[in-house]
Amino acid sequence: MRRARGWTLISLLMGLMVMGVVLIATIQIITQLYDEQSFSVTMPSVQSDAAEAANAIAARVRRAASWDDGSGTMVLTNAAASDITIHASTSGHWIRYYTDNSNNFYIQTDTSGPTLLYSGVTLTLSYYQPTNTGSYTATGFSALGTFPTNYSNLDAVGITVQVTRSGLSGTYVTTVRPRNSPVKTSNM
Repeated sequence: MRRARGWTLISLLMGLMVMGVVLIATIQIITQLYDEQSFSVTMPSVQSDAAEAANAIAARVRRAASWDDGSGTMVLTNAAASDITIHASTSGHWIRYYTDNSNNFYIQTDTSGPTLLYSGVTLTLSYYQPTNTGSYTATGFSALGTFPTNYSNLDAVGITVQVTRSGLSGTYVTTVRPRNSPVKTSNM
């Protein structure tokens, strides 16, 4: 008797199993490549937005005008953990940067309403005075209390901006010293 040629049921099942493993591995590789591509496109944008937001505040703090509002000469009108109002001129004009409860980052001036700059932003601000109060050539800083206590001694502002988008977070941290700080101008 002659044997029939062809595939047995076991060899067909083994072939399907090998194809399934190869197919699953291929899908995982494609998914991983897609995720890496998405990360490499989104992450620089997130980091760039964090740096841009922090540098916008830093530039304004650096150029802040000293202004005497009657309670003392200061470069800030308001200072909180996620809200800063900076004197933009010696005539009392101001500019405010802040985040709301929905992590939206805004800019506002005394002549215009709030303008949304970015969404998904966490802003953290720290305010410092020199450890040797009264000297702009400070070698160290200590934290200032609640505004306006001792803010005429403001010597530096720490700025931390974190931007979160599509599950990715980028953080930018900087510390800036106002050029027209009352501490600096009174000791020149």
